[in-house]
Amino acid sequence: VLGFLDGEASYLATTLLSRWDVFNVKTIIRGRHLGMHADEIDSNVMPAGQFSSGELSVLSRLPDVRAVVDTLATWGVEYAGALSQAVVEYQRDGDIAALELALDRYYAGWAMQRLAKRSANYRLAAKIVSIQIDTTNLMTAIRLQKADMEGVDPVRFFLPGGLDVDERLFAELTAMSDIDELLDGLKATPYGRPLEEEVVHFIEVGSVAVFERALEDYLMRKALRADRGDPLGVGLIIGYLWAKHNEVTNLRIIVKGTTIGMPEDRMRRELILV
Repeated sequence: VLGFLDGEASYLATTLLSRWDVFNVKTIIRGRHLGMHADEIDSNVMPAGQFSSGELSVLSRLPDVRAVVDTLATWGVEYAGALSQAVVEYQRDGDIAALELALDRYYAGWAMQRLAKRSANYRLAAKIVSIQIDTTNLMTAIRLQKADMEGVDPVRFFLPGGLDVDERLFAELTAMSDIDELLDGLKATPYGRPLEEEVVHFIEVGSVAVFERALEDYLMRKALRADRGDPLGVGLIIGYLWAKHNEVTNLRIIVKGTTIGMPEDRMRRELILV
């Protein structure tokens, strides 16, 4: 796609695709933190941003998290500075969340700054990024329900730039006593209904991953609808890129599910069918 775009379209597509750089670096850092085999890490990355498959493979084979951050700095990657600061906290506390937060915060600020113009194409791209930020903040709030936050201000984990989840709402959500109360607090937002629909599934499996999947589904459907406006606008590119991502994700689920003998009904539940 980037090969036949130029000017504004290339700029906007590059900004949106950079979310995969964040995803890939997170995946590699988590893998190194957990001591996973490099081949296993490689099977979970998506070479859709600035990094090629070869570069991601190099990173996944480095000995530890610090080596990954140092290599990114050597390569001149723009968010390496934020990681270099956060890796000091990681080495002190062993908490990978410091690095993940640094990545998310850098991307949110960087992307929204790049998309600050008010033309229709910029506004549409900024809306997609804002929904991404909202979904990240909501998953953070949901996960904090399970965490021991004594003496820690949860607002430090908030990412600015979202569409419907501002700092006030985030603080209210993180102060709520349980998931049911949190979901009640979201009823007035577009995220209330898709999350509420997963409550029974959450009770069955006992994992907040079902809510993460619901938020991914919501973002996916919003991105796919982006191509319904100007047929020559950036929405067509956004819709195509997310449709391709959805296709690849679904195929991965089917292949992995078949390999490990996952029941067909569970595989179907994991798919995003649009």
